[in-house]
This record gives sequence, C-alpha cells and structure tokens, in this order.
Amino acid sequence: LSRQISALSISKSPMSMGTSASPLPTRAVLSGASRSTSYLLSRVTSDSSSCQTPLAPSKPSSNGLPMSVRTDDLANTNTDMILRKLSSAAVSAKEAEIVGPSSSSPATKFASSYVEDDGTVYIHPILIQSSRGGNKLKLKPSIVKRRINKLRTYIGAEKRIRHSPWRLNLVCQFAAGLTVPEALTQLDYCEKSRAPLVAKVVRRTANLADIRDGLQYSQLEVAECFATHGTHLKRLKIMGRGRSGTKRRRHSHMRLVLREIDFELKIAQAKTLNQKKRWAEKRALAERDAEGARAEREEIEKLERAAEARRLAEEAAKEKK
Repeated sequence: LSRQISALSISKSPMSMGTSASPLPTRAVLSGASRSTSYLLSRVTSDSSSCQTPLAPSKPSSNGLPMSVRTDDLANTNTDMILRKLSSAAVSAKEAEIVGPSSSSPATKFASSYVEDDGTVYIHPILIQSSRGGNKLKLKPSIVKRRINKLRTYIGAEKRIRHSPWRLNLVCQFAAGLTVPEALTQLDYCEKSRAPLVAKVVRRTANLADIRDGLQYSQLEVAECFATHGTHLKRLKIMGRGRSGTKRRRHSHMRLVLREIDFELKIAQAKTLNQKKRWAEKRALAERDAEGARAEREEIEKLERAAEARRLAEEAAKEKK
C-alpha cells in the first residue's frame, strides 16, 4: 500500500478552476488512483500513525504543483471541490466564507443555492455532501414537519362528477406530487376523458392562491389530488332469460390541495446533485415570476390611484360649477 501511495501523483485539473462569475482558488485533483485505492488512501491518511513518515516531495512540475506530496497533504485535498467540478456545479467563494461546513443551523444550511443570470447553478458543499455516498446528511422528521406545517395551502374540490372514482383516480395520479406547471403539462397531454376537468380544478385553485396571497403557478405544488365515491345512482339492468339486476351510475367527488413550495427544503431533501440543480432552477423561475407579478400589481394599483384622483378632480370641478 505504501508503494501505491508513493506512486500516486497530484496534477492540476482544468475542471478545478473557478468560474468566471465567481473565481475560486485553484484546487488539486487526485489522479491515477482507482476508487478502492482512494478509499484505502483515505483510511491511511485518517490514521495519525500513518502520517509519521512523510513522502519526500519531488521537483515541481511545469504547472507549479509538485508531482508527489506528503500523505498529510493528501488528507487536506478538498474532495468536495473535485466532486462539485466533475458534476458541472460551482460554489461562490463569498458564499463559502459565509456558510461553512461547521454551520449547524437548519435555516443556514437551506440558504445554499441559487442560479446566476447566465444560467450557472451554484450549490453549497453541504448539500453536495448530502447527495454523495458515505457521510450523508439527513434532516430530522421534526424539522421537515415543522417547515411543512408553516406553508400556505389552498383547497379545491369538484362534486358529483359523472365518472367512476377508480378511473378518475388514474387521472389524478398524473398531477399528484408535481408542481402546478408540470401537472398542467401532464394533464394537457393525457388522453383520458376527465383530464380537462382535473386541469380546470388545478387552474381554479391556483388562481385562488394568486388572489389571496399573490402566489404564482411556479410557487405551488400539488400536495393532494384524489377522487372518492359520490352518490351512485341505481338503475335497472336487463339481463337474459327474463332476469333483471341493478346497475350503478357511478359518481365521484374530487379533492385537490395546493401547497406553497419550500424550495430550500426540496433542495436539501434531493438525493442526487442533478435533482438539487433542477430545484434550484425552479426556484429561480419562481422568483422571476413572483417579481413580475409584483411589478404588475404595483402598476395596476398606480393606475387605479391615478384614475381615482382624476374622478375626484372631475367631481370637484362639477361642484364648483
């Protein structure tokens, strides 16, 4: 094992350079080692006894980094930066200074990813570490439940639908668990006969959220969507050989619950780095939609105030005459 460790080299990787938006310090990438060798190397470097005899450093290479370093230097290699760069993600240096790995506050860990104007997705090392094998970070169920209970919810319903509840649930499954834009896209391409009805209920409930609290479609998710039995109508069923029976005209009741999306919680709970990046992009889209809706409401209020002032001025002029 010591022979393998001495044969390892450190080379400068172009993927470890910082991005133009947020320059990062140059990092060293471990090359020439298999996964099993890297695991053994980490086990050896973690033991204090194995670092007693350092390896002699050789001449520096053309890029300024030594061709071989001591084992305790290998232990200080920032593997998070390697994984982050190999996954085409990045973290700003300013953010890394503000929120460090020693931060223990859940709120501090959640405020950890954003999307730049050029489309670059920045994710904090804490969340990247939680998506990797080994030392995974898991949120306590009490924290998740407490954050979900604080979110705003909006309930929609449709009564006495002339459709079987079993078949209507097949349509509701397309929307359950998705964001509102994704659910509407699924329902638009669904060929079931009651898909337009479910889409109408989703839009109606989302408009209710916009009227009450100004939440846009991209800020809502479908928390619940299912159908239950309604009042079935009994009819005569004519059968052969002079027999008759009872057939039921089935009806259904539909229930829909839209909930505000906690993007920080979604990013923290995502299992893979790509899922975290997708949720970060969705959060950026939701922020843009909310900002546009806020500007539109302010413009409408400004026009309404101007119209009211004009009406009062006209009434005052009529009274003078």
